[in-house]
Amino acid sequence: MPYRAFVSSTFKDLEHHRNHVLDALLDAGFDVDPMERWTADTDAPKQFSQDRIEGCDLCILLVAFRRGHVPVGEALSITQMEYAKAKELGCDVLVFMAKESADWPEEFDKRGSDPLLGEWRQSFSEVKGLGFFDANPESIKIAPALTRWVEKQQPKAKEAKQKTVQNFYGAVYGVAGNVEGDQVINVPPVG
Repeated sequence: MPYRAFVSSTFKDLEHHRNHVLDALLDAGFDVDPMERWTADTDAPKQFSQDRIEGCDLCILLVAFRRGHVPVGEALSITQMEYAKAKELGCDVLVFMAKESADWPEEFDKRGSDPLLGEWRQSFSEVKGLGFFDANPESIKIAPALTRWVEKQQPKAKEAKQKTVQNFYGAVYGVAGNVEGDQVINVPPVG
């Protein structure tokens, strides 16, 4: 079963960056449900975008120089809500941030008009290892980050398999079986 990924970002300013990341995820065999393919929905965007994170193994967050749309009555943008939801669900998040020195179109640069943007960008450096990019979408080094993330999942998968076997044999036989390589060992004979 492929890993499932969610790409969170603002859209107009990062459309080509998103495409670069989506292509890499699809090439790596990830299941992705990008907002570019979403259709009409009965819920508000702030809700259905968060709903789509459920069941994801990985969230790729792209942060440039705008927080994105902040719905009426909210303090966070939809992109920020998606990130908060991913954290709440325990979904791993890889953060890629535009370099401060990046040559960015003025229409998409809110550093001078949104004081909360700087705080949000700063908050990542305190809790995440960051990847950086510039105006060129290919500057996002997504492939090595995906490779490292997938490699980290291997022990988790082995532990989950071990726990499943132990639970199964514990429930059926009252004794725990163990997994060694691809073999189940220490299991009482049936009969």
